[in-house]
Amino acid sequence: MSYGLPVVTTEMGAEGFGLANEVNAMIAAGPADFAAAVARLYSEKELWQTLAANSRLHIQENFTPDVIGATINNSIKETSGIEK
Repeated sequence: MSYGLPVVTTEMGAEGFGLANEVNAMIAAGPADFAAAVARLYSEKELWQTLAANSRLHIQENFTPDVIGATINNSIKETSGIEK
């Protein structure tokens, strides 16, 4: 995703990542849905481009080292009672 490559995943694989179907990933409920999502991405250039751009942005906003570091630091501060 960080390289702008659209992702097809399962519902379980998407858990905890804040992904939205057909917005920043293709989320499939089963094998047939998974195969259909791959075929659809391959054949629909606009969908590919939209997911590529949105998924890259999603990673930049939520999963860079700086963002993860800030999240961890804030969690430690909140649980330890240290003021920000």
